[in-house]
Amino acid sequence: MKNIIWLAILLFCFSANTTSGKEATVSLEVIDPYLEIHTGPGIGYPVIYTVEQGEYIEVLTRRPDWYEIKSRNSHIGWVQASQIARTLQPTGEPVDLPSVSYGDYLKNSLSVGFDVGEFSNGELSG
Repeated sequence: MKNIIWLAILLFCFSANTTSGKEATVSLEVIDPYLEIHTGPGIGYPVIYTVEQGEYIEVLTRRPDWYEIKSRNSHIGWVQASQIARTLQPTGEPVDLPSVSYGDYLKNSLSVGFDVGEFSNGELSG
Protein backbone atom coordinates (compact mmCIF):
# COMPACT_ATOMS: atom_id res chain seq x y z
CA MET A 1 0.00 0.00 0.00
CA LYS A 2 2.87 2.39 0.83
CA ASN A 3 4.40 1.75 -2.59
CA ILE A 4 1.16 2.73 -4.31
CA ILE A 5 0.98 5.97 -2.32
CA TRP A 6 4.60 6.86 -3.20
CA LEU A 7 3.96 6.05 -6.84
CA ALA A 8 0.88 8.30 -6.86
CA ILE A 9 2.86 11.15 -5.26
CA LEU A 10 5.69 10.71 -7.77
CA LEU A 11 3.30 10.71 -10.73
CA PHE A 12 1.51 13.81 -9.40
CA CYS A 13 4.80 15.69 -8.99
CA PHE A 14 5.95 14.66 -12.47
CA SER A 15 2.69 15.71 -14.15
CA ALA A 16 2.59 19.01 -12.22
CA ASN A 17 6.12 19.87 -13.32
CA THR A 18 5.66 18.92 -16.95
CA THR A 19 2.37 20.73 -17.47
CA SER A 20 3.08 23.98 -15.63
CA GLY A 21 4.61 26.94 -17.42
CA LYS A 22 3.75 25.91 -20.96
CA GLU A 23 4.64 28.57 -23.46
CA ALA A 24 2.91 29.27 -26.74
CA THR A 25 4.59 27.60 -29.70
CA VAL A 26 6.50 29.68 -32.23
CA SER A 27 6.00 29.07 -35.97
CA LEU A 28 9.07 29.67 -38.17
CA GLU A 29 9.92 29.39 -41.87
CA VAL A 30 13.09 27.53 -42.86
CA ILE A 31 15.32 29.64 -45.16
CA ASP A 32 18.32 27.31 -45.39
CA PRO A 33 18.22 24.56 -48.04
CA TYR A 34 17.33 22.07 -45.28
CA LEU A 35 17.04 21.61 -41.52
CA GLU A 36 18.09 18.29 -39.95
CA ILE A 37 15.85 16.89 -37.21
CA HIS A 38 17.66 14.62 -34.73
CA THR A 39 16.09 12.11 -32.33
CA GLY A 40 17.73 13.85 -29.35
CA PRO A 41 19.52 17.07 -28.39
CA GLY A 42 23.03 16.23 -29.61
CA ILE A 43 24.97 15.54 -32.81
CA GLY A 44 25.40 11.93 -31.71
CA TYR A 45 21.68 11.31 -32.18
CA PRO A 46 20.64 10.16 -35.67
CA VAL A 47 18.87 12.43 -38.13
CA ILE A 48 15.29 11.20 -38.56
CA TYR A 49 13.89 13.80 -40.92
CA THR A 50 14.91 16.78 -43.04
CA VAL A 51 12.74 19.89 -43.33
CA GLU A 52 13.16 21.62 -46.69
CA GLN A 53 13.50 25.32 -47.47
CA GLY A 54 10.19 27.19 -47.34
CA GLU A 55 8.52 24.76 -44.93
CA TYR A 56 7.31 25.85 -41.49
CA ILE A 57 8.22 24.39 -38.11
CA GLU A 58 6.97 24.94 -34.56
CA VAL A 59 9.37 25.35 -31.64
CA LEU A 60 8.25 23.23 -28.67
CA THR A 61 11.11 23.14 -26.14
CA ARG A 62 14.61 24.50 -25.75
CA ARG A 63 17.88 23.34 -24.25
CA PRO A 64 21.36 24.82 -24.50
CA ASP A 65 22.20 24.92 -28.22
CA TRP A 66 19.20 22.72 -29.16
CA TYR A 67 15.48 23.22 -29.82
CA GLU A 68 12.77 20.58 -29.93
CA ILE A 69 10.59 21.24 -32.98
CA LYS A 70 7.60 19.84 -34.82
CA SER A 71 7.39 19.90 -38.62
CA ARG A 72 4.13 20.54 -40.49
CA ASN A 73 3.76 16.80 -41.13
CA SER A 74 4.15 16.02 -37.39
CA HIS A 75 7.79 14.91 -37.25
CA ILE A 76 9.08 15.83 -33.78
CA GLY A 77 12.77 16.04 -32.98
CA TRP A 78 15.72 18.25 -32.06
CA VAL A 79 17.51 20.90 -34.13
CA GLN A 80 20.72 22.80 -33.40
CA ALA A 81 20.24 26.41 -32.31
CA SER A 82 22.53 27.57 -35.14
CA GLN A 83 20.04 26.15 -37.67
CA ILE A 84 17.05 27.69 -35.87
CA ALA A 85 18.83 31.05 -36.03
CA ARG A 86 18.51 30.81 -39.84
CA THR A 87 14.69 30.89 -39.90
CA LEU A 88 12.08 33.61 -40.37
CA GLN A 89 9.08 34.62 -38.31
CA PRO A 90 5.65 34.79 -40.05
CA THR A 91 6.24 38.55 -40.41
CA GLY A 92 9.33 37.86 -42.55
CA GLU A 93 11.75 39.08 -39.89
CA PRO A 94 14.68 36.94 -38.68
CA VAL A 95 13.95 34.94 -35.56
CA ASP A 96 15.28 36.10 -32.19
CA LEU A 97 14.84 33.14 -29.87
CA PRO A 98 16.00 33.40 -26.24
CA SER A 99 18.97 31.47 -24.98
CA VAL A 100 18.74 28.95 -22.15
CA SER A 101 20.46 29.53 -18.84
CA TYR A 102 21.17 27.29 -15.89
CA GLY A 103 18.21 28.83 -14.05
CA ASP A 104 15.85 27.37 -16.67
CA TYR A 105 16.83 23.90 -15.48
CA LEU A 106 16.21 24.73 -11.84
CA LYS A 107 12.56 25.66 -12.29
CA ASN A 108 9.90 23.07 -13.14
CA SER A 109 12.22 20.11 -12.99
CA LEU A 110 12.07 16.72 -11.35
CA SER A 111 14.98 14.36 -10.90
CA VAL A 112 14.69 10.77 -9.84
CA GLY A 113 17.55 8.32 -9.70
CA PHE A 114 18.68 5.08 -8.19
CA ASP A 115 21.67 2.78 -8.36
CA VAL A 116 21.98 -0.94 -7.92
CA GLY A 117 25.05 -3.08 -7.74
CA GLU A 118 26.95 -5.74 -5.95
CA PHE A 119 30.54 -5.92 -4.76
CA SER A 120 32.34 -8.98 -6.03
CA ASN A 121 34.24 -9.68 -2.81
CA GLY A 122 32.86 -7.05 -0.45
CA GLU A 123 36.22 -5.30 0.06
CA LEU A 124 37.49 -2.01 -1.23
CA SER A 125 41.19 -1.59 -1.87
CA GLY A 126 42.89 1.75 -1.65
